[in-house]
Amino acid sequence: MMYLKLFLFTIFNCFYVEVYSSYSTTTEFIGNEINHAHIAGASVIVFDRSNILYQKSFGFESIENKKLISDQSIFLLASISKTFIAIAAMQLVEQNKLNLDSDVNIYLSTVNLSKLHHPLYPNDIITMKHLLTHTASITIDTRTQFSLISPYDNYTKTTIRQLYSNYLIPGGSLYSKNNWLNSTVGTEYHYSNMGTTVAALIIEIITSISYDNYIRKNILEPLDIQDASYALSGFSDEQKIHLVQPYAYNVTKNEAIGLTTLFNIDFDGFEDIVDDNGTKWLHISLFGYLDWPSGLLRMSALSLVKYLQMFMNNGTSLNKVKILNSQSVALIRQVHFSISPPFMSSGLLWSYENYTSQSQNHIVFGHHGAVVGTRTAMFYDPLTNIGVILLSNADTVFNSYQTKIVEQTFNNIITHLFDYYNKHNHSEAIQSYPFIVGLYLISFFLLEAIAF
Repeated sequence: MMYLKLFLFTIFNCFYVEVYSSYSTTTEFIGNEINHAHIAGASVIVFDRSNILYQKSFGFESIENKKLISDQSIFLLASISKTFIAIAAMQLVEQNKLNLDSDVNIYLSTVNLSKLHHPLYPNDIITMKHLLTHTASITIDTRTQFSLISPYDNYTKTTIRQLYSNYLIPGGSLYSKNNWLNSTVGTEYHYSNMGTTVAALIIEIITSISYDNYIRKNILEPLDIQDASYALSGFSDEQKIHLVQPYAYNVTKNEAIGLTTLFNIDFDGFEDIVDDNGTKWLHISLFGYLDWPSGLLRMSALSLVKYLQMFMNNGTSLNKVKILNSQSVALIRQVHFSISPPFMSSGLLWSYENYTSQSQNHIVFGHHGAVVGTRTAMFYDPLTNIGVILLSNADTVFNSYQTKIVEQTFNNIITHLFDYYNKHNHSEAIQSYPFIVGLYLISFFLLEAIAF
Protein backbone atom coordinates (compact mmCIF):
# COMPACT_ATOMS: atom_id res chain seq x y z
CA MET A 1 0.00 0.00 0.00
CA MET A 2 2.89 2.33 0.81
CA TYR A 3 4.36 1.80 -2.67
CA LEU A 4 1.01 2.55 -4.26
CA LYS A 5 0.78 5.86 -2.38
CA LEU A 6 4.29 6.76 -3.44
CA PHE A 7 3.47 5.87 -7.04
CA LEU A 8 0.36 8.08 -7.05
CA PHE A 9 2.25 10.98 -5.52
CA THR A 10 5.02 10.67 -8.11
CA ILE A 11 2.56 10.60 -11.03
CA PHE A 12 0.63 13.64 -9.77
CA ASN A 13 3.80 15.57 -9.01
CA CYS A 14 5.33 14.91 -12.46
CA PHE A 15 2.10 15.91 -14.19
CA TYR A 16 1.90 19.12 -12.20
CA VAL A 17 5.52 20.02 -12.89
CA GLU A 18 5.03 19.53 -16.66
CA VAL A 19 1.86 21.64 -16.82
CA TYR A 20 3.09 24.37 -14.48
CA SER A 21 6.40 24.56 -16.34
CA SER A 22 4.65 25.10 -19.68
CA TYR A 23 2.35 27.66 -18.09
CA SER A 24 5.32 29.59 -16.69
CA THR A 25 7.21 29.41 -19.98
CA THR A 26 4.21 30.76 -21.90
CA THR A 27 3.70 33.55 -19.37
CA GLU A 28 7.37 34.52 -19.51
CA PHE A 29 7.29 34.55 -23.32
CA ILE A 30 4.18 36.75 -23.48
CA GLY A 31 5.46 39.06 -20.75
CA ASN A 32 8.72 39.61 -22.59
CA GLU A 33 6.90 40.31 -25.85
CA ILE A 34 4.54 42.81 -24.22
CA ASN A 35 7.38 44.60 -22.42
CA HIS A 36 9.45 44.78 -25.60
CA ALA A 37 6.52 46.30 -27.52
CA HIS A 38 5.73 48.76 -24.69
CA ILE A 39 2.10 47.65 -24.43
CA ALA A 40 0.57 49.21 -21.32
CA GLY A 41 -1.81 46.37 -20.53
CA ALA A 42 -3.23 43.16 -21.97
CA SER A 43 -5.44 40.18 -21.24
CA VAL A 44 -4.64 36.81 -22.82
CA ILE A 45 -6.94 33.78 -22.77
CA VAL A 46 -6.68 30.40 -24.52
CA PHE A 47 -9.65 28.04 -24.46
CA ASP A 48 -11.44 25.20 -26.19
CA ARG A 49 -15.18 24.75 -26.64
CA SER A 50 -15.83 24.32 -22.93
CA ASN A 51 -12.71 25.06 -20.85
CA ILE A 52 -10.22 27.84 -20.29
CA LEU A 53 -6.75 26.44 -20.92
CA TYR A 54 -4.66 29.50 -20.15
CA GLN A 55 -5.44 32.92 -18.70
CA LYS A 56 -3.14 35.74 -17.70
CA SER A 57 -3.33 39.51 -17.28
CA PHE A 58 -0.40 41.83 -17.94
CA GLY A 59 0.20 45.48 -17.10
CA PHE A 60 -2.23 48.26 -16.34
CA GLU A 61 -5.75 49.32 -17.14
CA SER A 62 -4.75 52.71 -15.70
CA ILE A 63 -1.07 53.65 -15.44
CA GLU A 64 -1.67 56.83 -13.43
CA ASN A 65 -3.77 55.02 -10.83
CA LYS A 66 -1.54 51.90 -10.91
CA LYS A 67 -4.61 49.74 -11.52
CA LEU A 68 -3.66 46.36 -12.90
CA ILE A 69 -5.50 44.51 -15.65
CA SER A 70 -7.87 41.97 -14.04
CA ASP A 71 -10.81 39.71 -14.89
CA GLN A 72 -13.04 42.75 -14.45
CA SER A 73 -11.13 44.95 -16.90
CA ILE A 74 -13.38 46.16 -19.72
CA PHE A 75 -11.64 46.56 -23.08
CA LEU A 76 -12.68 48.33 -26.24
CA LEU A 77 -13.01 45.49 -28.79
CA ALA A 78 -12.53 47.75 -31.83
CA SER A 79 -13.41 45.90 -35.05
CA ILE A 80 -14.15 42.60 -33.31
CA SER A 81 -17.48 44.43 -32.80
CA LYS A 82 -18.25 43.80 -36.48
CA THR A 83 -18.71 40.08 -35.88
CA PHE A 84 -21.81 40.86 -33.78
CA ILE A 85 -23.40 42.47 -36.85
CA ALA A 86 -23.06 39.18 -38.72
CA ILE A 87 -24.58 37.19 -35.84
CA ALA A 88 -27.53 39.60 -35.65
CA ALA A 89 -28.05 39.48 -39.43
CA MET A 90 -28.15 35.69 -39.45
CA GLN A 91 -30.67 35.68 -36.60
CA LEU A 92 -32.97 37.72 -38.83
CA VAL A 93 -32.30 35.40 -41.78
CA GLU A 94 -33.42 32.47 -39.61
CA GLN A 95 -36.63 34.35 -38.83
CA ASN A 96 -37.21 35.03 -42.56
CA LYS A 97 -37.04 38.76 -41.91
CA LEU A 98 -33.88 39.34 -43.94
CA ASN A 99 -32.70 38.06 -47.31
CA LEU A 100 -28.95 38.43 -47.78
CA ASP A 101 -29.32 38.60 -51.57
CA SER A 102 -32.12 41.19 -51.75
CA ASP A 103 -31.61 44.85 -52.63
CA VAL A 104 -31.09 46.74 -49.34
CA ASN A 105 -33.35 49.48 -50.67
CA ILE A 106 -36.27 47.16 -49.92
CA TYR A 107 -35.54 47.73 -46.24
CA LEU A 108 -34.41 51.35 -46.43
CA SER A 109 -37.60 52.39 -48.22
CA THR A 110 -39.78 51.15 -45.34
CA VAL A 111 -38.59 54.09 -43.20
CA ASN A 112 -38.48 56.62 -46.03
CA LEU A 113 -34.70 56.75 -46.24
CA SER A 114 -33.21 57.68 -49.59
CA LYS A 115 -32.17 54.74 -51.72
CA LEU A 116 -28.58 53.53 -51.74
CA HIS A 117 -26.95 53.60 -55.18
CA HIS A 118 -23.37 53.57 -56.39
CA PRO A 119 -23.12 56.94 -58.19
CA LEU A 120 -20.73 55.54 -60.81
CA TYR A 121 -22.71 52.34 -61.34
CA PRO A 122 -26.29 53.31 -60.47
CA ASN A 123 -27.80 50.12 -61.90
CA ASP A 124 -25.81 47.88 -59.56
CA ILE A 125 -27.84 46.35 -56.74
CA ILE A 126 -26.30 46.48 -53.27
CA THR A 127 -27.29 43.58 -51.01
CA MET A 128 -26.77 42.75 -47.35
CA LYS A 129 -24.24 40.12 -48.42
CA HIS A 130 -22.20 42.85 -50.12
CA LEU A 131 -22.21 44.84 -46.88
CA LEU A 132 -21.24 41.77 -44.82
CA THR A 133 -18.32 40.89 -47.12
CA HIS A 134 -16.89 44.40 -47.63
CA THR A 135 -17.71 44.25 -51.36
CA ALA A 136 -20.33 47.05 -51.60
CA SER A 137 -17.71 49.46 -53.05
CA ILE A 138 -18.16 51.88 -50.12
CA THR A 139 -14.92 53.54 -49.03
CA ILE A 140 -13.72 56.41 -46.85
CA ASP A 141 -10.62 58.58 -46.77
CA THR A 142 -8.44 58.81 -43.68
CA ARG A 143 -9.34 62.42 -42.95
CA THR A 144 -13.09 61.72 -42.93
CA GLN A 145 -12.67 58.52 -40.90
CA PHE A 146 -10.79 60.37 -38.17
CA SER A 147 -13.30 63.22 -38.22
CA LEU A 148 -15.97 60.78 -36.99
CA ILE A 149 -14.20 60.48 -33.60
CA SER A 150 -15.71 62.43 -30.72
CA PRO A 151 -15.19 62.59 -26.92
CA TYR A 152 -16.96 60.15 -24.62
CA ASP A 153 -20.58 59.55 -25.74
CA ASN A 154 -20.90 62.64 -27.95
CA TYR A 155 -21.32 60.35 -30.96
CA THR A 156 -24.84 59.50 -29.73
CA LYS A 157 -26.00 62.95 -30.82
CA THR A 158 -25.93 61.65 -34.41
CA THR A 159 -27.98 58.56 -35.25
CA ILE A 160 -26.71 56.00 -37.73
CA ARG A 161 -29.66 56.97 -39.96
CA GLN A 162 -28.36 60.53 -40.02
CA LEU A 163 -24.84 59.31 -40.69
CA TYR A 164 -26.14 57.20 -43.59
CA SER A 165 -27.84 60.21 -45.15
CA ASN A 166 -24.90 62.53 -44.49
CA TYR A 167 -22.30 60.21 -45.96
CA LEU A 168 -23.94 58.15 -48.70
CA ILE A 169 -26.75 60.28 -50.09
CA PRO A 170 -26.05 63.17 -52.52
CA GLY A 171 -26.39 66.49 -50.72
CA GLY A 172 -25.29 65.06 -47.37
CA SER A 173 -22.75 67.01 -45.31
CA LEU A 174 -20.12 64.28 -45.75
CA TYR A 175 -21.13 63.11 -49.21
CA SER A 176 -18.67 62.80 -52.06
CA LYS A 177 -18.36 60.55 -55.09
CA ASN A 178 -15.01 59.67 -53.57
CA ASN A 179 -16.93 57.81 -50.88
CA TRP A 180 -17.28 55.07 -53.52
CA LEU A 181 -14.70 52.91 -55.26
CA ASN A 182 -14.48 53.05 -59.02
CA SER A 183 -15.49 49.38 -59.08
CA THR A 184 -18.76 47.64 -59.78
CA VAL A 185 -20.52 46.31 -56.69
CA GLY A 186 -19.41 42.83 -55.64
CA THR A 187 -16.14 42.75 -57.57
CA GLU A 188 -13.62 44.20 -55.12
CA TYR A 189 -12.94 43.65 -51.43
CA HIS A 190 -12.52 46.95 -49.58
CA TYR A 191 -12.65 46.96 -45.79
CA SER A 192 -15.36 49.42 -44.83
CA ASN A 193 -16.50 50.64 -41.42
CA MET A 194 -19.22 52.63 -43.13
CA GLY A 195 -20.49 49.63 -45.07
CA THR A 196 -20.81 47.54 -41.92
CA THR A 197 -22.56 50.45 -40.18
CA VAL A 198 -25.15 50.42 -42.98
CA ALA A 199 -25.61 46.70 -42.28
CA ALA A 200 -26.33 47.58 -38.63
CA LEU A 201 -28.81 50.20 -39.85
CA ILE A 202 -30.66 47.53 -41.86
CA ILE A 203 -30.90 45.41 -38.68
CA GLU A 204 -32.24 48.43 -36.80
CA ILE A 205 -34.87 49.06 -39.47
CA ILE A 206 -36.06 45.45 -39.64
CA THR A 207 -36.36 45.04 -35.86
CA SER A 208 -37.74 48.53 -35.10
CA ILE A 209 -35.37 48.90 -32.14
CA SER A 210 -31.96 50.52 -31.87
CA TYR A 211 -29.09 48.34 -33.00
CA ASP A 212 -27.36 48.40 -29.59
CA ASN A 213 -30.57 47.33 -27.84
CA TYR A 214 -31.01 44.51 -30.32
CA ILE A 215 -27.50 43.22 -29.60
CA ARG A 216 -28.05 43.48 -25.87
CA LYS A 217 -31.39 41.63 -25.87
CA ASN A 218 -30.60 38.96 -28.45
CA ILE A 219 -26.91 38.20 -27.96
CA LEU A 220 -25.44 39.68 -24.78
CA GLU A 221 -28.21 38.89 -22.30
CA PRO A 222 -28.79 35.31 -23.55
CA LEU A 223 -25.04 34.70 -23.15
CA ASP A 224 -25.17 36.19 -19.63
CA ILE A 225 -22.73 38.92 -20.62
CA GLN A 226 -23.38 41.72 -18.14
CA ASP A 227 -20.35 43.95 -18.61
CA ALA A 228 -20.80 45.02 -22.25
CA SER A 229 -21.96 48.23 -23.87
CA TYR A 230 -21.32 50.50 -26.84
CA ALA A 231 -22.04 53.71 -24.94
CA LEU A 232 -20.06 54.54 -21.80
CA SER A 233 -23.35 55.48 -20.14
CA GLY A 234 -24.35 51.82 -20.40
CA PHE A 235 -21.89 50.79 -17.69
CA SER A 236 -22.54 50.86 -13.96
CA ASP A 237 -20.39 53.03 -11.71
CA GLU A 238 -18.50 49.93 -10.56
CA GLN A 239 -17.88 48.82 -14.14
CA LYS A 240 -16.69 52.29 -15.17
CA ILE A 241 -13.87 51.95 -12.64
CA HIS A 242 -12.56 49.04 -14.72
CA LEU A 243 -12.71 50.64 -18.16
CA VAL A 244 -9.29 50.09 -19.71
CA GLN A 245 -7.65 53.40 -20.57
CA PRO A 246 -6.05 53.88 -24.03
CA TYR A 247 -2.35 54.73 -24.23
CA ALA A 248 0.27 55.45 -26.87
CA TYR A 249 3.93 54.81 -26.11
CA ASN A 250 6.48 57.59 -26.62
CA VAL A 251 4.02 60.07 -28.16
CA THR A 252 3.54 63.58 -26.81
CA LYS A 253 0.38 65.61 -26.39
CA ASN A 254 1.64 68.20 -28.87
CA GLU A 255 2.22 65.49 -31.49
CA ALA A 256 -1.27 64.09 -30.94
CA ILE A 257 -2.93 67.51 -31.14
CA GLY A 258 -1.03 68.17 -34.34
CA LEU A 259 -2.54 65.03 -35.85
CA THR A 260 -6.07 65.85 -34.70
CA THR A 261 -5.73 69.33 -36.17
CA LEU A 262 -4.48 67.90 -39.45
CA PHE A 263 -7.46 65.55 -39.71
CA ASN A 264 -10.02 67.98 -38.29
CA ILE A 265 -10.84 65.79 -35.29
CA ASP A 266 -13.03 67.34 -32.61
CA PHE A 267 -11.01 65.76 -29.82
CA ASP A 268 -8.24 67.00 -27.54
CA GLY A 269 -8.35 64.47 -24.71
CA PHE A 270 -4.61 63.87 -24.38
CA GLU A 271 -2.30 63.97 -21.37
CA ASP A 272 1.45 63.38 -21.11
CA ILE A 273 2.38 61.00 -18.28
CA VAL A 274 5.50 59.23 -17.05
CA ASP A 275 5.31 55.88 -15.23
CA ASP A 276 7.44 54.75 -12.28
CA ASN A 277 10.11 53.42 -14.66
CA GLY A 278 10.47 56.78 -16.40
CA THR A 279 8.66 55.59 -19.53
CA LYS A 280 6.74 58.29 -21.37
CA TRP A 281 3.13 57.64 -22.39
CA LEU A 282 0.28 59.56 -23.94
CA HIS A 283 -2.97 58.97 -22.07
CA ILE A 284 -5.93 59.20 -24.43
CA SER A 285 -9.34 60.01 -22.97
CA LEU A 286 -12.22 57.63 -23.68
CA PHE A 287 -13.97 58.37 -26.94
CA GLY A 288 -16.55 57.17 -29.46
CA TYR A 289 -17.18 57.53 -33.18
CA LEU A 290 -20.19 58.06 -35.39
CA ASP A 291 -19.89 54.69 -37.17
CA TRP A 292 -19.97 53.02 -33.76
CA PRO A 293 -21.54 49.64 -34.72
CA SER A 294 -18.32 48.86 -36.59
CA GLY A 295 -16.03 49.03 -33.59
CA LEU A 296 -17.23 50.52 -30.29
CA LEU A 297 -18.42 47.51 -28.27
CA ARG A 298 -16.65 47.11 -24.93
CA MET A 299 -16.54 44.10 -22.60
CA SER A 300 -14.17 41.96 -20.53
CA ALA A 301 -11.99 39.26 -22.05
CA LEU A 302 -13.89 36.55 -20.15
CA SER A 303 -17.18 37.78 -21.59
CA LEU A 304 -15.71 37.64 -25.08
CA VAL A 305 -14.73 34.02 -24.38
CA LYS A 306 -18.43 33.22 -23.79
CA TYR A 307 -19.24 34.75 -27.15
CA LEU A 308 -16.59 32.90 -29.14
CA GLN A 309 -17.30 29.61 -27.37
CA MET A 310 -20.93 29.98 -28.47
CA PHE A 311 -19.77 30.31 -32.06
CA MET A 312 -17.33 27.39 -31.70
CA ASN A 313 -20.24 25.27 -30.44
CA ASN A 314 -22.24 25.93 -33.61
CA GLY A 315 -24.29 28.77 -32.17
CA THR A 316 -25.20 27.29 -28.76
CA SER A 317 -23.77 28.66 -25.52
CA LEU A 318 -22.33 26.56 -22.71
CA ASN A 319 -25.55 27.15 -20.75
CA LYS A 320 -27.44 25.58 -23.69
CA VAL A 321 -28.95 28.80 -25.07
CA LYS A 322 -29.18 28.77 -28.85
CA ILE A 323 -28.07 32.05 -30.42
CA LEU A 324 -27.81 30.71 -33.99
CA ASN A 325 -28.45 27.40 -35.67
CA SER A 326 -25.53 25.44 -37.09
CA GLN A 327 -26.48 26.28 -40.69
CA SER A 328 -26.12 29.99 -39.93
CA VAL A 329 -22.71 29.45 -38.34
CA ALA A 330 -21.66 27.49 -41.42
CA LEU A 331 -22.79 30.33 -43.71
CA ILE A 332 -20.77 32.86 -41.70
CA ARG A 333 -17.75 30.56 -41.96
CA GLN A 334 -18.19 29.98 -45.68
CA VAL A 335 -15.64 31.74 -47.89
CA HIS A 336 -17.59 34.42 -49.76
CA PHE A 337 -14.65 36.36 -51.14
CA SER A 338 -10.99 35.39 -51.47
CA ILE A 339 -8.61 38.21 -50.67
CA SER A 340 -4.91 38.87 -50.23
CA PRO A 341 -2.97 39.14 -46.94
CA PRO A 342 -3.27 40.15 -44.16
CA PHE A 343 -6.65 38.47 -44.61
CA MET A 344 -6.79 35.17 -46.45
CA SER A 345 -10.47 35.05 -47.25
CA SER A 346 -13.69 36.60 -46.01
CA GLY A 347 -16.70 34.99 -44.42
CA LEU A 348 -19.59 37.19 -43.30
CA LEU A 349 -17.69 39.90 -41.36
CA TRP A 350 -15.46 37.14 -39.95
CA SER A 351 -12.22 36.29 -41.75
CA TYR A 352 -9.70 33.51 -42.13
CA GLU A 353 -6.13 34.50 -41.34
CA ASN A 354 -2.82 32.69 -41.46
CA TYR A 355 -0.39 32.49 -38.52
CA THR A 356 2.80 30.65 -39.39
CA SER A 357 5.78 29.57 -37.28
CA GLN A 358 8.81 27.53 -38.26
CA SER A 359 7.00 24.32 -37.36
CA GLN A 360 3.30 24.96 -37.93
CA ASN A 361 0.82 26.84 -40.11
CA HIS A 362 -2.46 27.87 -38.48
CA ILE A 363 -5.44 28.94 -40.56
CA VAL A 364 -7.69 30.56 -37.98
CA PHE A 365 -11.09 32.24 -38.07
CA GLY A 366 -12.26 35.37 -36.29
CA HIS A 367 -11.39 39.05 -36.34
CA HIS A 368 -8.87 41.57 -35.08
CA GLY A 369 -9.27 45.23 -34.18
CA ALA A 370 -7.25 48.42 -34.04
CA VAL A 371 -8.17 51.98 -33.18
CA VAL A 372 -6.52 54.80 -31.26
CA GLY A 373 -5.03 53.29 -28.08
CA THR A 374 -6.44 49.81 -28.71
CA ARG A 375 -5.26 46.62 -30.41
CA THR A 376 -7.25 43.37 -30.17
CA ALA A 377 -7.56 39.87 -31.64
CA MET A 378 -10.13 37.04 -31.40
CA PHE A 379 -9.49 33.83 -33.35
CA TYR A 380 -10.01 30.09 -33.18
CA ASP A 381 -8.65 27.16 -35.15
CA PRO A 382 -11.60 25.28 -36.72
CA LEU A 383 -9.52 22.08 -36.96
CA THR A 384 -8.58 21.88 -33.27
CA ASN A 385 -11.24 24.14 -31.71
CA ILE A 386 -8.62 26.09 -29.81
CA GLY A 387 -9.48 29.76 -29.33
CA VAL A 388 -7.20 32.69 -28.53
CA ILE A 389 -8.24 36.13 -27.31
CA LEU A 390 -5.71 38.94 -26.91
CA LEU A 391 -7.03 42.34 -25.83
CA SER A 392 -4.81 45.34 -25.15
CA ASN A 393 -4.59 49.10 -24.84
CA ALA A 394 -1.70 49.33 -27.33
CA ASP A 395 -1.73 52.04 -29.98
CA THR A 396 -1.17 51.44 -33.70
CA VAL A 397 -2.11 54.89 -35.00
CA PHE A 398 0.25 57.63 -33.82
CA ASN A 399 3.68 56.12 -34.51
CA SER A 400 4.31 54.00 -37.61
CA TYR A 401 7.50 52.45 -36.19
CA GLN A 402 5.75 51.50 -32.96
CA THR A 403 2.83 50.14 -34.98
CA LYS A 404 5.13 47.63 -36.68
CA ILE A 405 6.47 46.48 -33.32
CA VAL A 406 2.98 46.02 -31.84
CA GLU A 407 1.75 44.14 -34.92
CA GLN A 408 4.76 41.81 -34.82
CA THR A 409 4.21 41.25 -31.10
CA PHE A 410 0.59 40.27 -31.66
CA ASN A 411 1.67 37.91 -34.42
CA ASN A 412 4.35 36.35 -32.19
CA ILE A 413 2.02 35.83 -29.22
CA ILE A 414 -0.89 34.43 -31.22
CA THR A 415 1.37 32.09 -33.20
CA HIS A 416 3.08 30.89 -30.02
CA LEU A 417 -0.25 30.12 -28.33
CA PHE A 418 -1.66 28.20 -31.29
CA ASP A 419 1.66 26.35 -31.68
CA TYR A 420 1.54 25.12 -28.09
CA TYR A 421 -2.15 24.62 -27.38
CA ASN A 422 -2.92 22.90 -30.67
CA LYS A 423 -0.55 20.20 -29.39
CA HIS A 424 -1.37 20.31 -25.67
CA ASN A 425 -4.81 20.70 -24.16
CA HIS A 426 -4.48 21.08 -20.38
CA SER A 427 -7.49 22.71 -18.75
CA GLU A 428 -7.02 25.67 -16.45
CA ALA A 429 -8.31 23.57 -13.56
CA ILE A 430 -5.22 21.37 -13.72
CA GLN A 431 -2.85 24.31 -13.82
CA SER A 432 -3.25 24.97 -10.14
CA TYR A 433 -1.30 23.31 -7.42
CA PRO A 434 -4.32 23.07 -5.06
CA PHE A 435 -6.11 20.97 -7.66
CA ILE A 436 -3.21 18.50 -7.89
CA VAL A 437 -2.86 18.36 -4.11
CA GLY A 438 -6.61 17.81 -3.85
CA LEU A 439 -6.48 14.84 -6.20
CA TYR A 440 -3.60 13.37 -4.28
CA LEU A 441 -5.31 13.80 -0.90
CA ILE A 442 -8.55 12.27 -2.17
CA SER A 443 -6.64 9.25 -3.45
CA PHE A 444 -4.66 9.05 -0.21
CA PHE A 445 -7.77 8.97 1.98
CA LEU A 446 -9.49 6.48 -0.32
CA LEU A 447 -6.52 4.14 -0.01
CA GLU A 448 -6.51 4.62 3.77
CA ALA A 449 -10.21 3.76 3.88
CA ILE A 450 -9.67 0.67 1.78
CA ALA A 451 -6.76 -0.42 3.96
CA PHE A 452 -8.81 0.15 7.11
